[in-house]
Amino acid sequence: MKILCPITSEHDILSLQPHVYETEFFCGYIPSWWIKKYNNSKAFFLIESMSTPINNRNVLKANFTDINSLKSAIQNAIYFDTEIILALNAKYYPEYVYGDLKRYIEEVYIVGIKKMIVCDVGVISFLSENYPEIKVYVSCLNQVTNAMAVLFYSRFPNVERIVFPRHMSVKEISSIVQKYPTIDFEYFIFSNKCLYDDGHCRGVHEFTPICKDIFESSYCRKGGRPLSNMEEMELRKSEKIYREWTRNEVLAEKKGYCTPNFACSACSLIELIKYPNIKSVKLSIRGHGIDRRLRQVQMARGAIECAKNGGTKKEIQHFICKMYGKENLCKEGMACFMC
Repeated sequence: MKILCPITSEHDILSLQPHVYETEFFCGYIPSWWIKKYNNSKAFFLIESMSTPINNRNVLKANFTDINSLKSAIQNAIYFDTEIILALNAKYYPEYVYGDLKRYIEEVYIVGIKKMIVCDVGVISFLSENYPEIKVYVSCLNQVTNAMAVLFYSRFPNVERIVFPRHMSVKEISSIVQKYPTIDFEYFIFSNKCLYDDGHCRGVHEFTPICKDIFESSYCRKGGRPLSNMEEMELRKSEKIYREWTRNEVLAEKKGYCTPNFACSACSLIELIKYPNIKSVKLSIRGHGIDRRLRQVQMARGAIECAKNGGTKKEIQHFICKMYGKENLCKEGMACFMC
């Protein structure tokens, strides 16, 4: 089982040691001509957040911006006998960008991109008809959560792999991969605890995601009658626990935490490691520093090897807690994401 890790530089490939950890890589690429034409907005100049992105990471630092750097990354991947998959997974593309989208696809195809993570069904169809050599990974944003959705995408001849959305359970994934043993799948082993499932997200990301806003709550009885102090304290306590689970960036400042808002599915490997058509586990940390990405690669590889060698859930949890830097991480359940 491989590990799919994001990169933002051609140098990341060597740093993430694919020959040691069996990593594959994915990335975004936003050319300067696209930025100039479609992102002349205050949001972009203030925080480099794109209002018309090409993929689902609209912050510029999470993407390559130079075609020669992307070409170098592809060459480095070939040297290490691994893969680079390009994210072309905006949820849809408006008609006014179609011409430039064709230009973009041709540009990355020429430098050697042969695999893409795609969401828009029209783009999947376009690639199938015009670039049959490019294989498609169906994005987690397509919300493939049942067997009929798998059947639909399997009819595209260029679809090579389907990526499950982050909120899928072990039971749900198992039932699908068993039904389609000849189709390749991938799921998230480490992610962030977004309130919304991938394809159902309606957050506004141009400035900052609205799910990160801190809302003030007030409590009262039906009809406006006040609560007792004890009742309100209990509600506030529950709200605090909820916020800590869903948005735990504050915890990331403590020594040992490798990413904020960490979500872990490592225990899923006990069951899912046995399915050979689950080809990879994915890390959702595009735009993060190389140290954080390497830490998660090491955590993922250790968990995979533990499960492969018959390790128990307790052994995987012990390893993750040690690597993560918090002994009671699993006991608290604040990072648990997929059961």
